[in-house]
Amino acid sequence: MKKEFLTNKNLLSEVHAWVKECLTQQATEDQFLTIIIVVNEIIQNIYRYTYHLEKDQPINIAIKHNGLLQFEVRDYGTPCHDQSFLDAEREISETGGMGLKIIVENTVSFKIQPLDNGNVTSFAFSLSKTS
Repeated sequence: MKKEFLTNKNLLSEVHAWVKECLTQQATEDQFLTIIIVVNEIIQNIYRYTYHLEKDQPINIAIKHNGLLQFEVRDYGTPCHDQSFLDAEREISETGGMGLKIIVENTVSFKIQPLDNGNVTSFAFSLSKTS
């Protein structure tokens, strides 16, 4: 299952509805809630830090289920070669600081692969783990 979204003020709602539709047969409601929190964090980070809240920028999402529930999120922003932020300790604040921790703690794999034109963020869930 694949879909392209364009960044806008309703992006998270649009992604939420599509992911829910895709996972109705594969995930319980509790699993879906965990999955959508992670997906929202990743989409929000791309919108905020890669596209700097610029409207109408493409984000492609692909979902595969073959033992693991795998997501690939493709953006066309600046390639993320410096990934030192992934290992940085963060303080929780009103502006954030929990997103990466939530992502890492609720997935079985997570990586950002820089491309010539953008990035692919890959992450996976074990549906038995998220229940």
